[in-house]
Amino acid sequence: MASVVGVYWLWQNNVFFMTLLEVSSVIFSFVFLILLIRRNIWCWVFGIVSSILSAILFYKSQLYSECVLYGIYAILGIYGWYVWKQMVRQENAENDTVRPIKPKRLISLIILGVPLSLIVGFTSHKVFEDASLPYLDAATTTFGLIATYLEAHRYLSAWVFWIILNLTTAVMYYAKGLFLYAPLMVIYFLFSIVGYITWNKLIIKERLA
Repeated sequence: MASVVGVYWLWQNNVFFMTLLEVSSVIFSFVFLILLIRRNIWCWVFGIVSSILSAILFYKSQLYSECVLYGIYAILGIYGWYVWKQMVRQENAENDTVRPIKPKRLISLIILGVPLSLIVGFTSHKVFEDASLPYLDAATTTFGLIATYLEAHRYLSAWVFWIILNLTTAVMYYAKGLFLYAPLMVIYFLFSIVGYITWNKLIIKERLA
């Protein structure tokens, strides 16, 4: 009973609850990013926890597309764990396997993402009257899912998507007063550049081997 009362108090005490969620999610997100760059499969565990905390935070912040996005991120985290596990189990598979994506497939994903962003943004605007920045929110949601898919399959292009998305999201979060998440996205932006360089070196190394 006491625990239920405690959770209810946290939910009602909006400022404290939001700060606690934001700090916790930032910590888990940061660990996720470091492990992802190192291609450590445990990154997905930290990513799942961070995604769940973020989904709650964005629901409270009225960024509903972002809330849905992070809820799906949690599910994709399980998918990412499974895919990476299968890569390691494959005969002669190496944990450092990274690959470029074919241009035709990349263009197809971009073409798919644009109309989906518009549909999600329009739906969010109509369903949630208090939705904030619905179309920008929807675009980061849609292309964030595409980037996560590429990430799960270790496509180098995932980092290109994250470089753009993290910078855009940082501006959006700052506008919404999420002053811990905004700098986190800037850090994500910088680490995404590091991630791209690191994974690209692996591809070059494999080609020269």
